[in-house]
Amino acid sequence: GSLAMTYDAELYALVHDGAPGDVEFYLRVTEPGQRVLELGAGWGRISDALRKEGREVVALESDAGMRALAGSRHPEVDVRAGDMSRFALEERFDRVLIPFTGLYCLESEAAVAACFAAARAHLVDGGALIFDAYAADAFHEESLPEDYPDDQLEEVAKVAHDGRALTVFEKSSWDREAQRMDATYVYVDDASGDVVHEGTIAHRYLLAAQVERLLEEAGLKLEASFGGFDGRPFGQGGSMIVIATR
Repeated sequence: GSLAMTYDAELYALVHDGAPGDVEFYLRVTEPGQRVLELGAGWGRISDALRKEGREVVALESDAGMRALAGSRHPEVDVRAGDMSRFALEERFDRVLIPFTGLYCLESEAAVAACFAAARAHLVDGGALIFDAYAADAFHEESLPEDYPDDQLEEVAKVAHDGRALTVFEKSSWDREAQRMDATYVYVDDASGDVVHEGTIAHRYLLAAQVERLLEEAGLKLEASFGGFDGRPFGQGGSMIVIATR
């Protein structure tokens, strides 16, 4: 299954609004008329962009708050409840997408293996699983625990919500052995100084060799991997972008 996320959907969307170039990338790797399944679709940002450009999109999301926000912001998107590690739809797709590091929300290698197997089962022959995440190999090998102190807050954004100006701070907790990175976002009311929300995103990240092995075990062929949405080679950017085919 997926790791628990304790985060208000509207506050999440104010800060986590995608990676530069991701919408354009997913438009390039899909075509008008294709059937596309997005896993971990969140509030529907990618799915709606694809739908507007003629793709037939189904958006799968496990979090009820995110589904509600997607329904209010993008009512024309077909949003369905479901866990990306165990889903069974009576449909096949040309593309299965997992954008914005959604793959790392799965709690174990077994859950990733189940996700890849389910994705393959829902692809037409020649269809592709495509996902992006941050590249973890370098910091996993080179970082030290003291690089991620649990009590160090870093300002990451200023947002407005319900008539209030908020400053958002981030702190991270890292467990190297478990390949676990938890990021907590603290929303502070600028006027009162009160903390109005704390939202945590838990990631169990994957190393490149683990991804390759899990794809192979699922019967998916690794076609390409990139280090950025601009197509730079893997290892030359901060991302791991993967295209694998059935």
